[in-house]
Amino acid sequence: MSFESDLLISYAHIDDQSLLEGQPGWVSTLHRILEIRVAQLLGEKPRIWRDPKLQGNDYFSDTILVEQIPRVAALLAVLSPRYVQSEWCTRELEEFCRASAQSGGVRIADKARIFKVIKTPIPRERHPEPLQPLLGYEFYVIDPQTGRPRELSHVFGPEA
Repeated sequence: MSFESDLLISYAHIDDQSLLEGQPGWVSTLHRILEIRVAQLLGEKPRIWRDPKLQGNDYFSDTILVEQIPRVAALLAVLSPRYVQSEWCTRELEEFCRASAQSGGVRIADKARIFKVIKTPIPRERHPEPLQPLLGYEFYVIDPQTGRPRELSHVFGPEA
């Protein structure tokens, strides 16, 4: 099947708020790095879509659920406390699973068309059901001194 976008980044907008004035947010940085690195590996720029411009008066379901999700090959879910609480994020994920049934399914052999990026650790039982069986990619480390998670971000220094 042919898709218009290679990847949809599903995220809670609060997770893209910059910690430093004038700097891109965490999701924007991830998006940029993915575009560059995947292009370097494949030799062509990937078609990555996310909704940074949706406004409060946009029809969410028309913009994402109806128009975009059936046209994407894979979904990247940025897991955070806000993501698991968000009705919109849950709807994106559920709609992707539903639409995927019409285009080969979510699972292809032993791989999924969903990538779980764990920005902030959350107990697995709180992950949305379609994400629970996926191992995911952790974008945090546990601080050995405090035992607390520390997100991987350039704003926390070069080691992060």
